[in-house]
Amino acid sequence: MNSFLKHYEKFMSLNQREKEIRKLIADGMTYEKIGSKIFISPNTLRTHRINIRIKLEIKAFRDVVRYVDNFC
Repeated sequence: MNSFLKHYEKFMSLNQREKEIRKLIADGMTYEKIGSKIFISPNTLRTHRINIRIKLEIKAFRDVVRYVDNFC
């Protein structure tokens, strides 16, 4: 399987809320602003971030920007 397809499949494993949060983080929004914007608690946001990192298999959350650049 080529690299693009592998990353695309990882990206598609994110649910809609995780994709929304990933985009907001990549856009440079702070966690406080994200929570206020989409009406979730810091703990819920933390859970979504963990799930995104696991699904995308990334160690550093700054790597999420690559997914935004490639798939949005």
